Amino acid sequence: MPFLQLILPIGSADPAPFEDALLAAGALFEEMTGLDRHVPIDPKPGIVPPA
Repeated sequence: MPFLQLILPIGSADPAPFEDALLAAGALFEEMTGLDRHVPIDPKPGIVPPA
């Protein structure tokens, strides 16, 4: 299944309006990363997060 990935560097702005706009445009999933680009949840497929 094809997909499109967008990266929005919003800095310290409130993410809620961006989330709302993406969902209104038809996004099925959203993921946020921190400044260190570490994804706090949803590891890559096949990766078991440390306990």
